[in-house]
Amino acid sequence: RPAACGTFLDVTHVPLAGRFLTTGPPWKFPLNLQAAIGAYYDFESPNISVPSMSFVEDVTIGEGESIPPDTQFIKTWRIQNSGAEAWPPGVCLKYVGGDQFGHVNMVMVRSLEPQEIADVSVQMCSPSRAGMYQGQWRMCTATGLYYGALLTEPVKFRSRVWSLFQPHLSPVQLIWQCSKSYL
Repeated sequence: RPAACGTFLDVTHVPLAGRFLTTGPPWKFPLNLQAAIGAYYDFESPNISVPSMSFVEDVTIGEGESIPPDTQFIKTWRIQNSGAEAWPPGVCLKYVGGDQFGHVNMVMVRSLEPQEIADVSVQMCSPSRAGMYQGQWRMCTATGLYYGALLTEPVKFRSRVWSLFQPHLSPVQLIWQCSKSYL
């Protein structure tokens, strides 16, 4: 019997993402059964419209801004439905990686009409230690399909001592200012 041959796009393994795999004799070509089954169902199923989203601007806490440690803040992004169709109901903004500031990992977002712009906000809390941190968020449909630009919040969290530092203060005044901030 002749071996079945075909070409499939491997989208299941991150190191191999986007690499075409060809089936055939196992000693000649790698085989990815999961990609083959997925390709079959993709071919047989009706076209699924994927929503589109574009980042417009940071509304609060822009890149390079700093926040004191252990501080509650609200991060707001301005986004746009850059597609030709309205977003389906039940879309949300989900935390997908990096540093997480607080306990919120998902925020529901209303369905936007094509080209409509909206602000999306997440309640966060800065870490207790100074440094550079970055979290990553993405839009997601109710069925779990991620779409649109990756939203990040690269934020510098400064220590209380350095946030109060003023070059014109004497060392004694600086110590008094710092200890006063902790009272």
